[in-house]
Amino acid sequence: MFEIGDRVRSIVDSPDNNDSIVIGSTGTIVHIDAHIIFVDWDEDVGGHDCDGRAREEHGWNVTEDQIEVIKTANVQYEVDEDEFKRMFGLA
Repeated sequence: MFEIGDRVRSIVDSPDNNDSIVIGSTGTIVHIDAHIIFVDWDEDVGGHDCDGRAREEHGWNVTEDQIEVIKTANVQYEVDEDEFKRMFGLA
């Protein structure tokens, strides 16, 4: 379900009693140990460095049920190349 490098968001306030992490806080997974997820949070959360895997004070471990992967839309558009060139005066 989760992979190292995934961008994640907290879906609970104060996961594992860290009041600096709230619903919506974001970070990057840097290590996985069974069901414990090591996250390098974007903001300083007064944590640790996840055994050297995260920035100092940005690391905090959570469980799988406390985070979700941030989904980004992979939207692709069909473009008429000739029309595109005309729009920008390249034709």
